[in-house]
Amino acid sequence: MVLKGRVTVKPKLDLGVSVEELAARYRAGESLRVLGRSLGVSARTVRDRLLSAGVELRVPGRMPGTGGEPKDVGISNAEMARRYKAGESLRMLAESLDSTSS
Repeated sequence: MVLKGRVTVKPKLDLGVSVEELAARYRAGESLRVLGRSLGVSARTVRDRLLSAGVELRVPGRMPGTGGEPKDVGISNAEMARRYKAGESLRMLAESLDSTSS
C-alpha cells in the first residue's frame, strides 16, 4: 500500500492483459462480467480500468452496433400481437419475419 497524506491507495492489481487488449475485447462485444470472469476479477474492476483508460462504456445489455433502435420487421406491433393471439408462437413469428430466412 502507498500512503498519500492520509489516504491509503492500493496498487492496481495486475490483470495479466494490457488495458488496450481489455478495451479491444470489450469493443468486440465481451461484457464486463465475461471479461471479469476470464481474468478472475469483478466486473466492477474491469469497468473501472476501462473508464480510467477513457473507454466509453455501452449501455448495459446492448451489443455493439445495435444502436438501441428496434429493427423494422415490416409489420405493425398490432399485427404481430394479432398473429400471436391467433396462435403463432414467438418462434414462428420470428422465423416468418427474419429477412435472412430462405
